Formats: sequence, C-alpha cells, structure tokens
Amino acid sequence: MNRTANAIRTLSLVFLFALTLPILALAQLQTYLDVTVVVESLHTASVGEGYGEFRATVTNHSKTQAHKVTLLLPSYGYDSAWGSVREVRKTVELAPLSSANVTLFSPALPSYSSFADVMIDEVRQSEQVTIGSAKVGISLSRSDVSSLLLSQQAYKSGVLNAANVEQGLKDSSGEWRIAVQSYEFPVSEWSQNWMSYARFGGVLLLAEELASAPEAVRTALLRYVERGGVLLVAGNWQPPAQWQARRGNIEDTAIKKDESDEEEENEAQSAPTTKNKPASVLPMYHIGFGAVVVTGAVRLQDISTNQWKQLRHAMKNASLAQNNYSSLATINQEFPVVEQFGVPIRGLFLLMLVFVIVIGPVNLIWLAKKKRKIWMLWTIPAISLLTCLIVAGFSLFGEGWNATTKTEALTILDETTHRATTIGWAGFYSPITPSEGLHFSYDTELAPQVPQYWDYRRSMPERKMDWTNDQHLESGWIAARVPTFFRLRKSEARRERLNIQQTGDGATLVNGLGADITQVWWADANGKIYSAENIAAGAQASMRATDLKALALPDRLRQVYNGEWLKEFKAFAEKPEDALMPNSYLAVLNGAPFVEEGLKDVKLRAARNLVYGVGGER
Repeated sequence: MNRTANAIRTLSLVFLFALTLPILALAQLQTYLDVTVVVESLHTASVGEGYGEFRATVTNHSKTQAHKVTLLLPSYGYDSAWGSVREVRKTVELAPLSSANVTLFSPALPSYSSFADVMIDEVRQSEQVTIGSAKVGISLSRSDVSSLLLSQQAYKSGVLNAANVEQGLKDSSGEWRIAVQSYEFPVSEWSQNWMSYARFGGVLLLAEELASAPEAVRTALLRYVERGGVLLVAGNWQPPAQWQARRGNIEDTAIKKDESDEEEENEAQSAPTTKNKPASVLPMYHIGFGAVVVTGAVRLQDISTNQWKQLRHAMKNASLAQNNYSSLATINQEFPVVEQFGVPIRGLFLLMLVFVIVIGPVNLIWLAKKKRKIWMLWTIPAISLLTCLIVAGFSLFGEGWNATTKTEALTILDETTHRATTIGWAGFYSPITPSEGLHFSYDTELAPQVPQYWDYRRSMPERKMDWTNDQHLESGWIAARVPTFFRLRKSEARRERLNIQQTGDGATLVNGLGADITQVWWADANGKIYSAENIAAGAQASMRATDLKALALPDRLRQVYNGEWLKEFKAFAEKPEDALMPNSYLAVLNGAPFVEEGLKDVKLRAARNLVYGVGGER
C-alpha cells in the first residue's frame, strides 16, 4: 500500500514538473534542500503604469516534511526619493511532494528587483533566485508613450513593418509613440488575472487566438477592457449580442482636435497618409470604461493610417491622467479627507512658552516664597509630566482614536455578466499610525497620489506589500497625521442588482445594491427616464416618470474615464440624462459597497458614490 502511494506521489511530482517546463526554460531554477523555486517577470519595468506580474513555481520534494515558503521581491535599487516599494512578498504552505504556482504583483511605483529572496520555514536562505524575463520587442520609458502588447502570432506577422502602421504609431519625427511588447509564449499561456494586462494601453491578438484561449484568459482580457483598456482583435470574431447597443465606429478620418492632446492630434491631422486601398469602417464596442475593436475581414496592414492614429489615441487614453501635485494640502483640497492636518506649530509654540515660564520663573519664585527650593526635585518632573499629558490628551481627544476614510467612485454594474468595474478615489487619515496597515482585495489596482516635490519624496518611509491573504499594504503607506490618497481601479464578480419592473406610467424597484440609495434614475427601452429618492437597502419603492430623455452616446463612460474623475462624477449626478442610455440606470449611494474600507473601525466621511447599471432583465 505504501509503495503504491509513493508511486502515485512520484508520478504526480513528475507531472507537476512537466507543467512547469515552459517556465523553467525561461528562468533559473534554484534548489534549497527539499524545495526548488523558479521566478519570472512578465513585464518590462519601463512599460506602462499598472501592476507588474511576477510568476513563481515552488516545489516541495520531501516525502514527509511540509514547508512554509515565502517569496520576497526586494528592491535593492530602492530610493525613497522616488517612492518605490522596498519589498513585495507572498507565503505559501506546501504539503509533502506538492507544488504551487505563486503570483505576485508589484504596484505602479518604480521597482528594481532582478533577484528574489526565499524564506523556508521562516529562515531566510543565503542564495537568491534570479528572476527570469519572458518578453521580446521594444520598450520606451518616455512619459508620452503608450504601451501595446502583441500576441506571438501578431508580432510574427510583421504588422509593425507596414508603412501605414508605422505612420499611425509614430510621430512626425519618426519616434515611436507606442512601446511594443510581445510574449514568447502563446495566448493559451497568458495570465488569467486582468491586472497583468493593466500595464498596457492596448492588447492586439488574432481572432483565432482569442477563440482558442482558455476561458479564464478571455475573461481576464475582457475585465481588462472594462477597466479602461483597448483590445484589438484581428479577424472575424463574433462579439456578444448585448454589445451592439454600445457600438461605435472608427472611420478613415483625422482625429478631432482635443486641447488636452493638441500636439499629437495636430500631428495626426497634418501627417501624410500612405495610399492603399480604401479603408473599411472598424466597429468599436465600448465595454465598461474600455473598448474592443474587431477588424473582421480587414487585414491589420490594410487599416488606414488615420485609423491607426485613432487607435493609438485610444490606447493613450487608457492610462491615468498625470497630476503634478505640489503638496499634500493640494491633494486634500481636491479630495478632502480631513479638514486640517499637520503639526499645530502655533499651539505647540504657545504651550512650550507657557511651559518654560511655569517651570522656570514661576516655579522658582513660588518655591522661594515657600522656602522649599529642595522641592524642585519633584516639581520640575511633575510639571514636565503634566505638560506631556496635556499634549498627548490634546492630540488624542482633539481628533479621537479612529481613522477616517473617504471614497468617491463610479461603478459600472453589468447585471448580465455579474461583473462590477469601479474607478474612483480613496483617502485615509489616522491620528496614530495603524499597526495593521491597509487591506484591499486582489482585484483592486491602486495608484498612490503623492506630491512631486523632492523633500516630500525623500521623507517617505519604506513601503512593503504582502499578497498572502489579500493585498496588504503592510507598512510605510500611511503614517500618523499624514493623509494618504489613492486613485483606484478594480474589476470583480458581484451579484448586486436593482430589480426594476415597469408598471403602466411608472416603475417599481427593489434596492439590492447593498447600500441606501439617495437618488436613482432609470431609462427604459425607449429612453424615458424615471426617478425615485431615499430608498433603504433591501427596500421597495415606486419610480415616477420625469420629463428627461436618455441622451448618452455609446462612448460616454469612456469619456468619464478619460476626464477628471471627481468632476465627471459630479456631472453625472447633476445631469443623469447625459449619462444614461436606454435600459440603464444611475444610482447615487449613501456608502461605497463596491470599495473596501481599507482599515478597521474607521469613520466614513460622506462622499458621492455612483452605480451605473446595464443589462439585466426588466
């Protein structure tokens, strides 16, 4: 019986090794007694702005001993002046003769890891693992360059060598405005996590590659699109029927002038176009905050220069707009999480002045009158202790113990696919440094918002992350009396919905969004808008007809993504007719059920949180 069990375990281990052979060919295998580790990076650090994915395979060869293995991605080129992350880690527990695939993500801050540290049963090993790189193509670090991920077959097709493609993806001086990257492995081995693609402004692959890809890979790519990315499918691929309502077109015309990108668009209007056969109209389906373009029978090399320029512009708009804040006060003014912060210098100065006067002249004069100068041995410590207690009490009771958090977000809730895609801001303020750090889900992508001036960056503490149980911003991300800000993007599976039924001249709804609704608008199939107010979570209410008509175009949500989010959220709530399309709703919530609080026992500051619902049966 034992021989049979050992044989099964041995065959299982051989099978696990066979699965990891593609990775072993690209990265260096490191052995630590019973444990072997191999780590690879999927991305060039200089490409894009999103999270970078690291893959690892950890194998326990022992027949009897279980091991706890921790992978650490340290940044030996760490410089606090650039706000990089000192360490990213994840821990797995391996049973005897078992293997685990480990995925870690490094956030959108500079990181210089080329080696990984390993801890086995909480003992750091002396030998490091070289992080293998699995990529080809070019990478550019210019801030005005977008990033494009090509599939293996698309890259080998030579599409980038076509004259009209080069004209569309380069500027008038011949410089690439797109950083191109292509994996050496097929689409079937691509990541099954949408955050792995978030670093890219666009992804290009062939229709047959997408059709044959595992369902998890296709889902990850569509979630990447919903979060704001651009997916270009070359060939005949049939999109879902519900996408037709949000279809637009890319025609062979120059990009319209946009003051936010005047240099690029003026170049798009003035550059000559390579003559080839007339270009066909390309359908662009606006899904979530992103877009899917399907070429159909049109070859990539036959897409016109103007159309490539529009695609380039769309990929650039997939990135977050950069804001150069001069100070934390400036960020807090744009997104106020606390009324005032910082050290009360004037109050402390007055307190110290009073302290010096009391402990010095007043104390000495009083003791002289009492003829008890020897009492200085206890009066001076007593006055000092009292002053310290006053300062501590002022800090604690003036702001309290609990931290404050504020979230303002817009969530697209697709009730057909049961997915929620959220963009927004989150701010945190704590009178004392939280011992637990911040906690977010695996599906949340964070972009820290920090001032650009040198002195602030030099004072930033070392940041660490742990992906073992969730996305744990372990230390260095939030400090006492210093507000912390993030812009966030997330895509996740959710079951919340509004159950709306049309009844004669009105409609009824049941609030299943998980928070109280302040106000809600719903556009029926004809675009007529109905409204209701103050609906508790789980409650039923009647909706009354309004004089409003849904006027939004298919790309309206992408315009929100490309604009200033806080201003766009406000515009949505003030003019719902400009946001809604037929068979959609917009709800203003008294809470943020689609964004985690981040901290325990926090005070929630009132903010605007919107849910844009699409799909579902009515």
